[in-house]
Amino acid sequence: MVKTEMYPIAMLLPVEELDRRIRSLEKDARVLKRLYFVRYRYDGLSVEEAAKRVGVTRMVGYEWQRRWNQDGVEGLVPRFAGGRPSKLGEEQKKELKSFLAGRDDWTTVEVRDLILEEFGVEYTLKQVRVILKGFGMKHGKPYQQDHRRPVDAEEQLKKLGEISLLDSDIIGFLDKSSPQTTSNTVRVRGFNKPRIAKNTTRIKANTFGFYSLNGSSLVDFQEDSKKEDVCLWKR
Repeated sequence: MVKTEMYPIAMLLPVEELDRRIRSLEKDARVLKRLYFVRYRYDGLSVEEAAKRVGVTRMVGYEWQRRWNQDGVEGLVPRFAGGRPSKLGEEQKKELKSFLAGRDDWTTVEVRDLILEEFGVEYTLKQVRVILKGFGMKHGKPYQQDHRRPVDAEEQLKKLGEISLLDSDIIGFLDKSSPQTTSNTVRVRGFNKPRIAKNTTRIKANTFGFYSLNGSSLVDFQEDSKKEDVCLWKR
């Protein structure tokens, strides 16, 4: 199977012309770095790999690619001139907010790096948090979703109820887990060596569960939880 690029780079210039532009911009470090990013993308590197090569975050790389695809070399020119401004102007904040609206998984550090790279303004993390709060952005742990889940997963699930089944057919979800008394804990901080009292008894519970859509759901415990045991488990 041929792996397709989810976010392709537009080949707006022949490789030879791109290399010529790079050689002609040796004294313009900011634009040069962005053109090198585009060149790495031409060579087949992912956005994340190309961004790492030139020393910027993945999110900055996506922004550079968006601007290249839209405006070519002109789109890579920094949005400020002369010395670095002390803070973002209102128009720059609108542009920043518009870009941030395209994703829901920004970290404060990524936004700070984006502001520095695109607008030449250096903020502390505290100042960035104030700006993001002013934008009305929410802060919390991201909801995890399997990357293989179809966009219309809920609609597909509803259609299962329309399928003609035999009396013996049961549709459901089978999964297993192994909760343990010695599960990992988050890191803690303290002035002395951090200590925590916990149950160190090593008891492992291999739990099998079946959530049925048209029958009885059940939970059971098995001695082993290898793939062979999962395949053979039935009631």
